[in-house]
Amino acid sequence: MVPRDLLEPDAGKLARPVLRGPWRSNAPGLPDSLSGRLGGTYTLLAHRHRTGLHLTCRDRGGLCERDAPLAPEPDALDLAAESGRGLALLDALSTDWGDNGNAHYSSVWFYLAFDLAGSQWNG
Repeated sequence: MVPRDLLEPDAGKLARPVLRGPWRSNAPGLPDSLSGRLGGTYTLLAHRHRTGLHLTCRDRGGLCERDAPLAPEPDALDLAAESGRGLALLDALSTDWGDNGNAHYSSVWFYLAFDLAGSQWNG
């Protein structure tokens, strides 16, 4: 069953519950990006599709020196883990996710199907 607020036509309304999760808590400081420094910016795009919601966060990256795709830490969902939960949560709860692998202009996206297929929500 899809929650009623996910059926609203406004992509902003669709994004609100998702943004209350790990991205929103990291966004004000963006500690993993140059965008979190004075004068830095980031962009968050939300697109509603017939079958789900697609969110993309773009920022300045820059804390890595080499281009490489992102990967969640293997034990990040362990309750004792002190960091690294963001990508692990995306990996576990989204239908699909990925990034551009660019160290200087990062773009990370995830897709959440309305039926929650392919995620641990149905777990």
